[in-house]
Amino acid sequence: MVMLIAFGASATSVLAQPAGTKYLGCFKDDRWNRDLAAYTEDHPGMTAQACVDSCRKKGFKFAATQYGKHCFCGDSYGKFGPATNCDMKCAGNPAEICGGSAANCV
Repeated sequence: MVMLIAFGASATSVLAQPAGTKYLGCFKDDRWNRDLAAYTEDHPGMTAQACVDSCRKKGFKFAATQYGKHCFCGDSYGKFGPATNCDMKCAGNPAEICGGSAANCV
């Protein structure tokens, strides 16, 4: 299975991605009706790789980071459309972007 995740604000700002992954874009989220709602976790050391690893272990197709420290997993994404505010640095690696406020890097 190939896990897809993104952690850059745009195609031009994507840094090195976790192995076997592809940046799909920045997508809107809803706090009360999550875009990727199957599994979530957060911690102060969040990175794109940590999110990918967690979602892979749980068997999900997609992983997304949000608000610098959140990770969301699921088998579909994008129900709220694209977003333009994936601009928060990852808590565990400030060289990476981990989504934004109500915005998932998928």
